[in-house]
Amino acid sequence: QRWETAINYKKTFEKKDEVLTVDVQYSKSDDLEDSDINQTNSFTGDLTNQNAVNTEVNGTFIAQTDYILPIRKEGRLEMGYRMTLRQIENDFSVTESINGGEAEINPDFNNDFLFTEDVYAGYLQCGNKVGSFSYQLGLRTERSIVSTQLKLTDEVNNWDYTNLFPSAFLGYELTKQTT
Repeated sequence: QRWETAINYKKTFEKKDEVLTVDVQYSKSDDLEDSDINQTNSFTGDLTNQNAVNTEVNGTFIAQTDYILPIRKEGRLEMGYRMTLRQIENDFSVTESINGGEAEINPDFNNDFLFTEDVYAGYLQCGNKVGSFSYQLGLRTERSIVSTQLKLTDEVNNWDYTNLFPSAFLGYELTKQTT
């Protein structure tokens, strides 16, 4: 089962090509897998019956805004922000019985895994054209907060890091069709 919703907003200004956009999305899905596995040990003749159940729930929220401001005749300044919040929960277990005995949960294959990832990113870039030369310079920063947890065994791992991504583009226009 999956569903998704989105809201989009676009504002244009009196100045040509000046635009503000805001986009918000949320999606959620869940999936259930249920499998029966039967196997016979050819040496002992034991019959093992396993039932594996895996339930996964995935939710994602994204909010993004972008702004474009024309500068002079051919230049532009762009800036934006994006937030992505994602959570995946995977609850899994295996019950097992041997030779028709009572089914018991196998502790080696039983846990509830939770993954969360929050990413916050912003960017700023500007570019212009002077004669036949064009340039664009930019910087994007991204902060990520990631966590994993095995709920039943309480094993937790956390990461928190920030990255910077600079960019630079130079161009020279040989003709109107060739740069």
